[in-house]
Amino acid sequence: MSRQLALLIFALAGGMALIGQLLVLRDLFAGQTPAANTSLASRARETLWIVIPAIALVVLLIATYRALPAGTASMTPVAATAGD
Repeated sequence: MSRQLALLIFALAGGMALIGQLLVLRDLFAGQTPAANTSLASRARETLWIVIPAIALVVLLIATYRALPAGTASMTPVAATAGD
């Protein structure tokens, strides 16, 4: 698999995850979440349950991007090189 293909797959998967998380955050700030009309403690707890995974998602996407191989030579499948 080439680096370009790996980056394309990463960008598509990461983009979809980010879009989904942004939609959840939009609902949170628009007051359209289940705890929107309840107590302050419930809203704070729900906000944490939404913001913490959003931060974790960004950290994981950055770590995954940095872990992608630098070039095509390092992406050679093991089975293709272990023949002899």
